[in-house]
Amino acid sequence: MQEQWRVFLAVPLPAELKLKLHHELQLTPSVLESFKKQTDYRDYHITVQFLGDVASDRIQEIHKAMNRAAALMSRFTVGLSGWGTFGRMETPRVLWCDIQGQLNALHQLYAKLIAETRLLGFQPEERPYRPHITVARQYQGTKSFSLAELSELGQASDVSYAWEVDRIVLYRTHMGKKPMYEAIAESTING
Repeated sequence: MQEQWRVFLAVPLPAELKLKLHHELQLTPSVLESFKKQTDYRDYHITVQFLGDVASDRIQEIHKAMNRAAALMSRFTVGLSGWGTFGRMETPRVLWCDIQGQLNALHQLYAKLIAETRLLGFQPEERPYRPHITVARQYQGTKSFSLAELSELGQASDVSYAWEVDRIVLYRTHMGKKPMYEAIAESTING
């Protein structure tokens, strides 16, 4: 029986931006400590498509689909833009950092990857695509959650929080490890 790997397609963040976001989040430890699970900063990324459990011998065909989608794209710029949550605001399931910039291009990348992976039998999620960077999960605080403490972090207009998207990465999940995500394939978006 073929080994199953849990995989997803994502836009990686530059290492220096991961560190910058991590350091800024450390300025509000009470916020992060209110969540049961905090994302290791080395795992910060923008998910494009979750593929799920996949036979490891399918990685090569997924990589070829990534290459086809990347060949149809030009590089584009995105950046960090404030904070948000999924779930009830008082007790959110997910705390995330929002994305700004050339979002139309990011949505085009999503559409191209969906089209290519659909040919391989993968189905997109039914909910609308909402690009973000997950920083924490499962709020367990003793009072209602508020984004007010985070509002001064990561100003959207700061160009140092922007980067050029030049590649797509296929990540494998290793549950319980830190970092949890391993890059197993990469496709370059040409200039």
